[in-house]
Amino acid sequence: MRKFMTVLMAAAFTAGIAGVGAPAFAKKEPAKTKMGCIKGKEKWNAGAGKCEKAKLVKKAKKKK
Repeated sequence: MRKFMTVLMAAAFTAGIAGVGAPAFAKKEPAKTKMGCIKGKEKWNAGAGKCEKAKLVKKAKKKK
């Protein structure tokens, strides 16, 4: 019985270590550019040396 409990605890411990990563429901980090800016939301400002909010650009409508 002791051996069974020891094996059971060891298996639970190793399973706990293997599952230490991020949970499946955790949000993924947004895609970033080479400079570290969030794609589509930030733009690199070389004068300031940092990422700044990008101005939203409206897409042109299709002509019929």
